[in-house]
Amino acid sequence: MLYNPFNVQLTAITEQDISKLIDKEVSEGWYIEYKREVPKLTSGKLDNIKISKSISSFANTKGGWIFWGITSDYKNIPISIDGVNLNDFRNFDDQISQIINSNISPTLIYHLKKIELANRNTVIVIQVEESPTPPYVTSQGVIYQRENNECKPIKDRYIIEKLNEKASLYYASIERFCNFDLPKTKGQAEWDQAYLELYLFSLLFLLMVFYLITSILPIFSSKLL
Repeated sequence: MLYNPFNVQLTAITEQDISKLIDKEVSEGWYIEYKREVPKLTSGKLDNIKISKSISSFANTKGGWIFWGITSDYKNIPISIDGVNLNDFRNFDDQISQIINSNISPTLIYHLKKIELANRNTVIVIQVEESPTPPYVTSQGVIYQRENNECKPIKDRYIIEKLNEKASLYYASIERFCNFDLPKTKGQAEWDQAYLELYLFSLLFLLMVFYLITSILPIFSSKLL
């Protein structure tokens, strides 16, 4: 996901950064969603359907940022940052993780941060990546996408086919990498020692990262997904 409403990464965001959303009038839209409260049922339990709907819609589009504890006005501009009281929830992070993993398929990429405010409430920030293996389907069998400031089910088959194509191209890139015959480096060619080449690739990251491990071992090459 390229869009970032802040000048810092998620891990470095503070209350001061959150307040700039009001100062700069960063409105809700394609990449931003504000909620005054954490989505929950009348019973007080977290609302699995609303949470999975919102998060999957961003993953199926271009990624985005979800803020719980921020109130917006009728123009979708943030006007108040009051946070939420997490004392009402037990093991909040674990519950969110379980909801996402149990209600959205396949596994998507997201990051969660809790920012404690001066009033001792907390703003929940969820950064959803534009994940590489769509479509992401909720447990209700619905595929959502982000349209302006709303999460809407995808009814156009062409859009679903394009999402499937995106995933196919991603998996094809992995296969090409695995079948790519990397030449020896100059150092390897001149060594009078056996070496081990180990290539690691994780499906949960958009960038291909591999590690070359060299050691004195019987000659053995392995490529792992």
